[in-house]
Amino acid sequence: MLEIAAQLRRRPDFQHVHRELARPGVTRQLLWEEYRAVHPEGIGYTAFCVHYQRWRRAQALVLRQNHLPGDKLFVDYAGQTVPITDRYTGEQRSAQIFVAVLGASNYTFAEATWSQRLPDWLGSHVRSLEFFVGVPRAILPARVRRPRDKAKVEAGVLVVERWIRAQLRHRTFFSLEELNTAIDELLVSLNERPFKKMSGSRRSRLLEREASALRALPARAYESAEWRVAKVHPDYHVEVGRAYYSVPYRLIGERVDVRLSAQGVEIFHAGRLAEA
Repeated sequence: MLEIAAQLRRRPDFQHVHRELARPGVTRQLLWEEYRAVHPEGIGYTAFCVHYQRWRRAQALVLRQNHLPGDKLFVDYAGQTVPITDRYTGEQRSAQIFVAVLGASNYTFAEATWSQRLPDWLGSHVRSLEFFVGVPRAILPARVRRPRDKAKVEAGVLVVERWIRAQLRHRTFFSLEELNTAIDELLVSLNERPFKKMSGSRRSRLLEREASALRALPARAYESAEWRVAKVHPDYHVEVGRAYYSVPYRLIGERVDVRLSAQGVEIFHAGRLAEA
């Protein structure tokens, strides 16, 4: 028993090894030499490499797990874009395709936006949660160069590209709204299509396993907004984006906070909404 305990203490910390190998210039040979400097009686270099490879395979197996209902939502953008044509000039502009997939049911949401910038990114999250009629415990964007993050959502992206993007390839769209209407129609078919290797569909698995596990939507949806600071002019107006907004005359000369959102403009002074 004492010998086994001693062997366990001498065993390399392969999680540390894996982390260090991600650094520029770090090699297995270097890490093995550092390991042997601490444990002169430890395993040889060949065994070190073999055990590390076994450890890596074991980590991959651990990650192949079934997701708990209501636990995770995976999100990413499809690699392919969809052209939208200006009806009058013929100029084309590319629309991005946002994809969200619930972990347990594979129930899928997709929509087109003009960009991947923060307002569109946040807006797509809000609309996806409204589509699912609930909120999972975690939302996981796929990180760059992290293929294990991408497994679930990349499968969803691939399905969207084959099932939706491919069917739309011969159609011409003249607005983002027109494209999203077509995507909505195809999403119904996608989510109701029977699975090939197991019973049911994305929709049936949502209803049977996942819908009841999702948390309730908040009373008010999150709204992306931009804040600015402005000074009230002598005519008790503030200038915001080449437009003028009136405030109570008592605020003349004061600095106010301006909140710009898709719903409108709000002006605050000392943390309170400036009202006449």
